[in-house]
Amino acid sequence: MTHAHRLAAAAAGMLLLTLPLSGCLAASISSGQSSDAASDPTASPDQPQDDTTGHEPPAECADLELTAGATLDPAALGQCVSTALVAFGSGRESIHDSETDTEVEFQYDPDFEFHTDDGTSSITYLDGTLWVDTGSGPIKGDVDSDNPDEQMAGFVADMFRIFADPAVTSDLVASAPGWKVAEPESVELGNGETVQAYRITSTGSFTWRQFPVNEFVLWYGEDWYPVASEGNLAFWGTDETVRQTYYDLGEPVEITAPTG
Repeated sequence: MTHAHRLAAAAAGMLLLTLPLSGCLAASISSGQSSDAASDPTASPDQPQDDTTGHEPPAECADLELTAGATLDPAALGQCVSTALVAFGSGRESIHDSETDTEVEFQYDPDFEFHTDDGTSSITYLDGTLWVDTGSGPIKGDVDSDNPDEQMAGFVADMFRIFADPAVTSDLVASAPGWKVAEPESVELGNGETVQAYRITSTGSFTWRQFPVNEFVLWYGEDWYPVASEGNLAFWGTDETVRQTYYDLGEPVEITAPTG
């Protein structure tokens, strides 16, 4: 695979990530190794931990009923989830799909920024600029560049500016026909902790901005604490199930522009 092709693959994965990272979904980022152990976000230990209590929910979530059996209005839920993650300001997440497991650091300062590095490739999004490094040094995105790699990274950065807007997350969730809350279950996070979270599932398939969404699942702890999400989407000729779990929410992260 040529360097341009590796960059395009990494950039396409990052574009998938932006679709709902402000609150819902993510996708593969780089060519990491898959892990069967991470294929299911739920676990059932005898004594699960729970670090999701004592959290003050955003005002957009206060009137939503987070109890087993409740049905939730898609538009109201969209407003809630689009603010629930942003309210923490920063944190980390694990992203899993059929081929990769990736760890991401993110923050809203005030806009969405993130960094990931699996030892083989790294991607940084900071101040509206995307850097991609697949082993030959960082490529800074620039849509006006004559370099096709820089053009590709610049194009993806422009997509980030659109899809990182929390309003896009709200629109995605609002597109579902409805949402149903199930009993709390144990969910294992990327840092090894296990928490209790309500499973909230779309009541049917739907289409979001011409993209077919076969199923979408959200996991939230008490007081609308973001825990995990999973979606099955058809995107650019692929049919992929992508899962993410959040941890260390509110903990500071440091995201800097790459050098070299």
